Amino acid sequence: MQLASLLRSKKVHILMILLAASLLIFTAYRIYLFLGPRQAHYTLAQSRSLAYERLGGIGLGQSIKHLTLPPTPKLNQGNFDYYNVDKGTFVATPRDKDIIVRIILSANADPARQTTRGIGVDSTEYELTTIYGAPCYRRNEQGASIFGYLDKRANQTLEFWLFDKRVSLIRLDMADMS
Repeated sequence: MQLASLLRSKKVHILMILLAASLLIFTAYRIYLFLGPRQAHYTLAQSRSLAYERLGGIGLGQSIKHLTLPPTPKLNQGNFDYYNVDKGTFVATPRDKDIIVRIILSANADPARQTTRGIGVDSTEYELTTIYGAPCYRRNEQGASIFGYLDKRANQTLEFWLFDKRVSLIRLDMADMS
């Protein structure tokens, strides 16, 4: 009898509704982190220093004018101008500025172009995790497994796009780029 009256109590109903709502919100948030945009993965990710990271000798914040042969824009995407530095190496700057905010080494990049720690296109997943450690976050996009390393203090990300456990693309950029 007491259990039946307890279940009919308004406090129990309110408590059960709050518990169900909390569970629903938590589940929706986890789904958002799993399926959401790149920045969603940063919320729970650990941070590690990328302060000295460069791709193929090019660093974030560097002026595009300081490249050996300053390239001309090849592609305008949103608020950014993309430049083809050489075969398979691209950089991006905010429109009408010359500061590099993204560096990409694609599948056909010169093998001499690597990260500061020596990982290049065609490195293996084993080599990557041996040198950089476990990724701060993982996500999937366009069929690739993406291992991401995040520096929250410097607002930078380093992502390795892997196909068949081999690096096919490396991207170093400011974390707020989409």
